[in-house]
Formats: sequence, C-alpha cells, structure tokens
Amino acid sequence: MRVLCPHCQNKSVITASNRLSPSVAELYCRCNNEECQAGFVMTVAHKHDTQPPINNMKEMLAQLLRAMPSDERNQLMAQFPL
Repeated sequence: MRVLCPHCQNKSVITASNRLSPSVAELYCRCNNEECQAGFVMTVAHKHDTQPPINNMKEMLAQLLRAMPSDERNQLMAQFPL
C-alpha cells in the first residue's frame, strides 16, 4: 500500500498501525522526503465491496433456492445439469 505525505505528496513509510475496528485502522507514517520528514497519522477504512466474498454469494444462493417453490427449483436445476 502506498501512502503519500499530505504535505509534500512524496512516498511515506508506515511505521506502526492501530486497529480501531475490523474495518478501520490508523496508520502512523513518516515522510521519506529529506526536506519534509513529516510524521502523520492516516485513517484507512473499508468503504464497500465491489464484489461480495464467494462464501457470501454461495450462502445467498442457497437461501434463494430454499425459498423457491420446489417445482420452480427443479426446473431451474434441470437447466444446469452437473
């Protein structure tokens, strides 16, 4: 992961991190620019998924199939023989 200094926009190194929750962390950083050398904290957070995890998709599919009337489910399954 690349972190840019908010002051000079140069590459910075992550020196430590503090996990605030499963989806949010604070990154303690130091700028690599000899003329800046700023120390700063960045917050990194998970915003949203662009594709759900495969296990979640499988579970959603299983729930949908269980909720379907059996005749519709059988017709659907007949279209995709294993």
